[in-house]
Amino acid sequence: MKEWVQRIFLVLISILFCFLFLEFIFKTLAWLQPSQAGPTPIAGLPYENTPDARFWRYDPEAGLNYYEHNSFGMRGSATTFEKPPGIFRIAFIGDSVAHGGNVSQGQTTADYLGLFLGDRQDGRKYEVLNFGVASFGLREYSILLEKKAFLFSPDLVLVGLCLNDYYIRGAEDLKMEDKNDPRGRLRERYANLFKSHFLEYLRDIVPSLNPRYTFGGSEKVEDQATRKLGALKGITDGKKKALRDFSRQKHLPLASFMKLVVNYIPEYRNPEAWIKNEAYIQSIIRACEARKVPVYFFVYPLNEQIFPGFDDPMPQPFIQKLVERNGGQYVEVLRNVKDYQQSNSRQKLYTRLDHMHLLSAGHRLIARLLAEALERG
Repeated sequence: MKEWVQRIFLVLISILFCFLFLEFIFKTLAWLQPSQAGPTPIAGLPYENTPDARFWRYDPEAGLNYYEHNSFGMRGSATTFEKPPGIFRIAFIGDSVAHGGNVSQGQTTADYLGLFLGDRQDGRKYEVLNFGVASFGLREYSILLEKKAFLFSPDLVLVGLCLNDYYIRGAEDLKMEDKNDPRGRLRERYANLFKSHFLEYLRDIVPSLNPRYTFGGSEKVEDQATRKLGALKGITDGKKKALRDFSRQKHLPLASFMKLVVNYIPEYRNPEAWIKNEAYIQSIIRACEARKVPVYFFVYPLNEQIFPGFDDPMPQPFIQKLVERNGGQYVEVLRNVKDYQQSNSRQKLYTRLDHMHLLSAGHRLIARLLAEALERG
């Protein structure tokens, strides 16, 4: 009996040391990886993508994804300031969704768009430059376009909006994100360390292995979300029921879907936010007009907007109105994405834990819709 106890004790000690060793490996690798974003010389921007950065990020559903920036901080292949002869160049502007959070190299909307356009038999060669930067919004898009993207002489500009791009960040927000501040870079380093925690890896991978696992944690969180949903005004009981049914059917936390109905959809009605944002939209359009470069806007749909029973198209029509009344052109993709998802219900377009970031199939679908719209144009 004593011998068996000793053996069990040795096994447990061995497992503990294995965990500690893996923890050390994960944290060491995270520390050695470059930061995704860093200081920028462009006035008005809090940071930019780190040029020539090569790094890995783990997503519990998409797996381990590889990221690569070229010498200008774009995610994608090497390029030059001077546009080669015979090239039709597209500047793709956006935030982390455009940059390609949750997908590996070559699987972003910009990458797929380049492939689809390259298949055209018109003899023209296309280059899509991905200027996506995580957490940027309309304010940053206008600055980035004017002070960086135009240096590459684009023939067309595509602006991919997300439904949190209306958010106007104040001085404190920008200070927290300022990668010129050594403390900001240190915070990002530690964030990467926490993300690389081996126990966190095990916790995250469980839902991928077991689809019955309920995301979001405690029943208390879900109860609070249910009560908050029930008290909401401006959304019908039918839509509330559809929201609850969908979250249960897909084993998703209701709390994660509350962001749409509580924050994003009501906020577009906030006139103060959109007075400022319309000015940024107008600035982008006027800058393109001055250079005689066509500009198209589109909105990446949220996951919640495409599930059955939620038929409110807002706020896309509102954003389309803002774009078109200022002389811009708008590409609508929501209806097509919704139709595709309902016809291909087993095809995963979004990650379970994220209502905004797309998986590779989602990027490919959006790119195909944009390519078709550009061909029609």
